[in-house]
Amino acid sequence: MVGGARGAGVVGTTLLILTISTNIALQLQPIQADHEQKIDGEVVNMWGTRFGTELWESLTRATRRDEIQKGYDSHADLTVKEIDGFDMVKRMAAEVQVMMQHKIDAIKRIMELAENIALDHKYDKDRGERLKEGRYTYYNAKKLNVLSDDDEGGGDEFGRYLSQYRDPGDDFYAPGYSRMSLTANKHFSGIPVNTSFSSVHVPTNVFDGEPKVINAIDWSRKLDETFKDNYQRDPSLSWQYFGSSTGFLRQYPAMKWLMYEDDPDMYDARMRDWYIKSAASPKDIVILLDTSGSMTGLRKEIAKHVVLNIMETLGEDDFVTVLTFSDETRPLVECFTDSDGEPELVQATTENIAEFTEAVNNIATMEIANFTSALTEAFTLLERYRTKKIGAESNQAIMLVTDGVPYTYETIFQEYNQPHKPVRVFTYLIGREISDLEAAKWMACENKGYFTHVTTLAEVKEQVLKYIPVMARPLVLLRETHPVRWTGVYADIEVPNDRSLWVIGLKKPTTRKRIRELQGKEGSFKGYKLMTSVSIPVYNKKNHTVRIAELLGVAGTDVPIAEIEKLIPPYKLGVNGYSFAVNNNGYILYHPDLRPMFQEILKPNYNSVDLAEVELVHNPQHDEPRYNDSALYMMRKEMVDQKDGLARLTVKVHMDDMKRVTVREQEYFYYNISNTPFTLGIVMPTKYGKYRVSGGLELNQNRHIDATSIFSDDRWKLHPDWVYCEYNYAGTDDRKFDSPEKNMKHFLERLADEKASFNWGQSRVRPLPKCQGNGYYQADCPKCDKELVQALVLDGEITKIFTDEKSRKDLFKQFGIELSFVSTRSGLTRWE
Repeated sequence: MVGGARGAGVVGTTLLILTISTNIALQLQPIQADHEQKIDGEVVNMWGTRFGTELWESLTRATRRDEIQKGYDSHADLTVKEIDGFDMVKRMAAEVQVMMQHKIDAIKRIMELAENIALDHKYDKDRGERLKEGRYTYYNAKKLNVLSDDDEGGGDEFGRYLSQYRDPGDDFYAPGYSRMSLTANKHFSGIPVNTSFSSVHVPTNVFDGEPKVINAIDWSRKLDETFKDNYQRDPSLSWQYFGSSTGFLRQYPAMKWLMYEDDPDMYDARMRDWYIKSAASPKDIVILLDTSGSMTGLRKEIAKHVVLNIMETLGEDDFVTVLTFSDETRPLVECFTDSDGEPELVQATTENIAEFTEAVNNIATMEIANFTSALTEAFTLLERYRTKKIGAESNQAIMLVTDGVPYTYETIFQEYNQPHKPVRVFTYLIGREISDLEAAKWMACENKGYFTHVTTLAEVKEQVLKYIPVMARPLVLLRETHPVRWTGVYADIEVPNDRSLWVIGLKKPTTRKRIRELQGKEGSFKGYKLMTSVSIPVYNKKNHTVRIAELLGVAGTDVPIAEIEKLIPPYKLGVNGYSFAVNNNGYILYHPDLRPMFQEILKPNYNSVDLAEVELVHNPQHDEPRYNDSALYMMRKEMVDQKDGLARLTVKVHMDDMKRVTVREQEYFYYNISNTPFTLGIVMPTKYGKYRVSGGLELNQNRHIDATSIFSDDRWKLHPDWVYCEYNYAGTDDRKFDSPEKNMKHFLERLADEKASFNWGQSRVRPLPKCQGNGYYQADCPKCDKELVQALVLDGEITKIFTDEKSRKDLFKQFGIELSFVSTRSGLTRWE
């Protein structure tokens, strides 16, 4: 590396790193010496000094270091400023909060319209029959743009798609099917979509001809106008959706749902984290699993599936345990006990659920069921958590999974659950050959729960899901209170997890290459895209003689993590600086060391990585790779509690794809993001991280920019991940550019033409009124980082000598130099 070291050259040194890749042959003439003559230290020192001097001088010429240094020294507007890290993270958190508020406002508009149109909808019990007969249809995502089984190809593929909107005598006429023009859109991960409509996904285990289902599909089609209106208001908006309590998912924009014969569709919106969190509050759950001698064969298998499906509906805000009972009651997982050996509730993390899943697969059945012991143990456990205010500190429930309940056990319920009934009881009665259902019904109905009779494996999921609307009743009855919920990080195309694959009995696929290949035919899908989702419940507001608490569904939208990162520009964080965010459980939302994939496969626990797992504190007194550092855990606790503050840690940092490790002292600044469960943090190296070079080429009416002159050839690159300028609705055809360089040249040409009238967009969150017109964004309204673009133009002007001057191939050959390049603070790299 070569850099200036004189007076005003401090700015130039900070601004750029001049580096060359060399293969330097020894240019020094060998010193003639007798082979018997001894070489003393002064001679070696002289050789070293001479070699170093000539190397420095030759590389100075090769990199044009002096000319570039003079260019920066002569620019008076450049200054070095000391950065206030806490003030910076506070401002960045405010920008992220404004962006996220836009998403919250969008789903509130969906929620309000959904409640109103459901209120006005006229129920038609015969709509399902008309669907079956082909007299009614909707855009079914699974039946969109489908070719017939005997399709022979040839001609226009769109013309061969099955559709109900054809003449009944047409060879391609098919009730329930439809055609739609889908265009690959970069904004939606390259997936072909239609932004004029939404499409509906119906789970495999839901019949769309059932009157309640088809009527909800019918009234929810009116959400399309709000979906489109939201997208016009906020072009950064990702997928919008409404998940109905009847099972279907309406998603905007419309897309085709990919189907495979050997990979059945197991998606059910009601099992997703965004739905569960909004549909019900956090909860403490004790699952009582009957392992008496009668629970054998099919009953045992159904019971296992019930437990696993209950687990599927839990998230990291919930606490759960499973107690098995026959003659004795004991924890399913032995290690989930406290220091006294008593059962305890554990957070429903992916790791803990995996432990339950493995254990439930190995249960043995024997003896006679002791319900008294089991119910007493469960109530005692929940009472301990309730009085000590630990666990979820919200709803509590007992899930009883058994093949028969001999008595009502009223005395136990009177002792532990009367008069206020703080614990709901849900009973899942397993098996066909059951004559007496009354005791199980009484337990559930008298304790604010729900009774379910599960007779086959196929109905397990649908029966388990019936508990969610019951848990949601307190919020639904309030009606006016609509809590906004955020999920943790997840991938937008997920490989099914081990639990759901275990349920349907499939071997785990190694990858989803087929999905990526199909989407890649028309799009530019590059792999997994990390997201978080925000959702809100939708209630039935119809007035009945008796108040009915009915959850219509949940409205939500995705927020790509990349949209959050855009608001924390890396150039502002400086060299070796970075940002990260955690949620209210201490899990990483994003972090440079969050590596969710291994060889194109999502890691099992990619969405539950703790902050303490990615920040590795260095302490010479501890040899182990990771230990419990009090300063780190204090910072983590404050971030979980959404407090603001700062910390200083010495951590181990890996480089060069983990080939090397260094130790670095860093300063951490963190601030909560209002109205979300997230806290934003930024990190800067202690010694040099607080200083930044500020200033650029002021672009105004009196200064002409010639993009062709600044970047006259193609020997330059911009940082591929930095956002300089971008258009709203960048996914449309007229806003696509092959590379960041072409995109930047386009905007520089616009700057040259429009000069002072060029609209910078003010910030990435709030465009200028001119960009909004009557409340909507315009497609030609850019969002530019003015500070970064002006720094880029300055760097481009100063470093264009790399292309303006004549070729120096002879000089390079003389010194054995293969490549010379310059990299600047604005992300510009040029070479020759």
